Amino acid sequence: LNTSNVATDLAEIHRYLMDINPEIHLILTVSPVPLTATATDEHVLVANARSQAILRTAADEFVTASERVSYFPSYELISHNSRGDDRIQENLRNVSQQGVKLVMAHAFDDQTELKNATIGTSDNAVLLADTADEALCEEAMLEATRRSASQNDQSTGLYLVGDSHMGNLSKALDGLNVSHNGGMIMNGSGFSDGKMSPCTEKIFAPEESPDAAKFWSKAFSSLSSGNGNNIILTNIGLQTHRTLPAISNYYQSLILTKSLVEKYFKQKYELQLEILKSLRAYGKVVLVEDPNFYSFLSGNRSNAIVGNNYNFDIYCSYLREFAAENEIEYFKPCEEILQSVFMETKNIGSLIADDFFHGTQIYYSRLAQLIINRYGASELAKVA
Repeated sequence: LNTSNVATDLAEIHRYLMDINPEIHLILTVSPVPLTATATDEHVLVANARSQAILRTAADEFVTASERVSYFPSYELISHNSRGDDRIQENLRNVSQQGVKLVMAHAFDDQTELKNATIGTSDNAVLLADTADEALCEEAMLEATRRSASQNDQSTGLYLVGDSHMGNLSKALDGLNVSHNGGMIMNGSGFSDGKMSPCTEKIFAPEESPDAAKFWSKAFSSLSSGNGNNIILTNIGLQTHRTLPAISNYYQSLILTKSLVEKYFKQKYELQLEILKSLRAYGKVVLVEDPNFYSFLSGNRSNAIVGNNYNFDIYCSYLREFAAENEIEYFKPCEEILQSVFMETKNIGSLIADDFFHGTQIYYSRLAQLIINRYGASELAKVA
């Protein structure tokens, strides 16, 4: 069975039907009923996926080639992920942690090394954590790509340069009618994994995707056209959900020290530090600390490294010192937001996203208001 065979059969059936009734209009669909057995040597799950892919591809080619054939998505309506499937996250696109574990359990069923791996002491553990961590980042990237199309090249006075946290803050500022440029330039992994290169024309060149490169070029054009009195909010270097396990794995140390963090930055993250220093030529640089929700992790949501609140504080203390030495303002908003919401509601759960390192919309709205209060509406070019 292959696509060519099915397409040929469909075309022949169509010719027969047209001979009977030249005005006939066909409605084609692909059955969602899976195979229960296969004559091949493949597992039935693999054979079923192959069979469905062939039938769906042939159907698409057949429908596209004829104006008198339509397609009804019975296969898609049944096979599409629906709410209630714990293998898929709520956005119905990203695989959940349970889904990852299910797949990895089957993939490495005979490999005792993975079965016995301790979270936080092997690259396997970090991989499992990262797969779930990027789910909300993908949502933020889609929003950032959409928003970049509406931004212009004129100076706004306020610029955001970072990952999904900056993207979510950008959305919150939009909600408060605060004019600004930039936002989520790349995913957190783009900055932590060094998917960028130095660039004399625009400080750095994002290499994560063409969209990221275009977005930064547009934002930098606006930034450089200003008078140098801009406020630049950034979280470059603060991708702790990735950097903390990376440093611990690299040095095989469960508990980090400031000297280890500094050593790792100088070996692996020198470009990130150079970007922060280079941004100073265009205005006041404010390094915005990401929300620290690690101390609220518990049970199977906890990770021996990523969830280590002590390591987070040590890591950030190094960046605070770096900021002070380089005339960069360090802003730590999380504690103030947590305290104010707790005093109002006695419940901080509304601030913490499902992945436990992003905040919710409420968190970023509070952060946006803190930014306005801290720097003043006039400085931020607030739109009336």
